[in-house]
Formats: sequence, structure tokens, C-alpha cells
Amino acid sequence: MSPEQVRGKRADRRSDLFSFGSILYEMLAGRRPFAGDTLVEVGFSILNSEAPPLPPEVAPGLARIVRRCLEKDPERRFESARALAAGLEALSRELAPARPPRPSRASLALGAATLAVVVAAVSFVWKDLKGTTAATPAAPPSPITLLVADFKNATGDPVFDGTLEPVLTIALEGASFVNAYRRHDARKVAAQLMPDASSLDEQTARLVAMREGLGAVVSGSIRKN
Repeated sequence: MSPEQVRGKRADRRSDLFSFGSILYEMLAGRRPFAGDTLVEVGFSILNSEAPPLPPEVAPGLARIVRRCLEKDPERRFESARALAAGLEALSRELAPARPPRPSRASLALGAATLAVVVAAVSFVWKDLKGTTAATPAAPPSPITLLVADFKNATGDPVFDGTLEPVLTIALEGASFVNAYRRHDARKVAAQLMPDASSLDEQTARLVAMREGLGAVVSGSIRKN
């Protein structure tokens, strides 16, 4: 998931490019760009951590493309899959074998592996451009819909502002009997009910829940030990 999806904000085609960059990173590095033992930890890493550098064997041009796909700010990513495909195609031509004199077996293997990743990536994006999409799995039935309100940040550290709520939402949705109401939509409803409200605090969230017929509101605070 892209950072904007983790935060519950509106996602567009650039969110798909972030996910594509994550897959490409794992193909090249043999590990995921954002680690964590739980969904909450992974979500926190996506929002606040940078992916570790790719192995030095990866072509610098390919590493730059991956880094651009994984930018936190959607405006700094490729503007479209077509632009990403163009970059990958240009890199593929750049990495094409140039018949060097007596290349070593190791350099040939590395070049072939890198080129294969680029070709596979171009193929993946090209299929996306042609409208080939994976079937979306049906959502499991959820007997309760809940809304996560803004948590009170009593730590004094602004890094926790707006961070805990989206990752908690993701974690709660991991339960088959829970469906989390989108906080982005909740803010729209809150703006209609209370135009002066500056946050989705517990009181505002309760009003939204009553208006939308939700089953529960989750609220709380975070403090230092």
C-alpha cells in the first residue's frame, strides 16, 4: 500500500506505481522495502521509513527508477504507467549487451539478470497500459463497521500525528468480522455535520457513526511510558 492509502487518503494511478515499485524492489533485493512483524509496524514503516539501498550490483539507472516509484509524495513519482514504461524501455536499451571483448562469466550473469528484471517490468507495465487488471477478490462479510477516531497525541512527538489511526484501521480490517469505515469519507461527513470541526475527535466521530449507521467508534490516546 502507498503512504496515501495507509493514511486513508484518496488514491490514484500513482498509488499503483508505488505498489509496482515495491514489487520491483523485492525482485532486485530479495527482501521487502518496508519491514515489520505486524500490519501496524509495516504501515508505520511505509509512512516514516525509507527503503534500504538496493544491492550495489543493481544498475544505477534501475535503482533510480525504483526510488522514484517509492517516493512518499505522489507528485514526485512517475506521472503515469506510460511514463514509467518509457523509462524502463530506455533503460533496457541502455543495458542491452554491447559485445564487450571476452566478458567474464560473472558480468554476463549480472547483466542478464538485471536486463531480465527490466524486461519483466516493462512487460508488466505494458499489460497494465492495455487494460489488463487482476480480478478484485470479493470482500468477506463483515457484521460490524467501525470508525477509528483521531487519537490524542500526548507524546510531544509530531511523528505520531495522523500516523497511528490509519495503521490501526488496517490492522482492524485484518479481522474477518470487522469493516473499517474510511476516514477520508468520515471527514467529509464531519464537515457537513460540524463545519467548524478541525479534527475527527471522539465526539465528532460519534456523530458521523450515528449519521452513517456505523456499529462502533474506536478512540484513544498515545503517551510515553
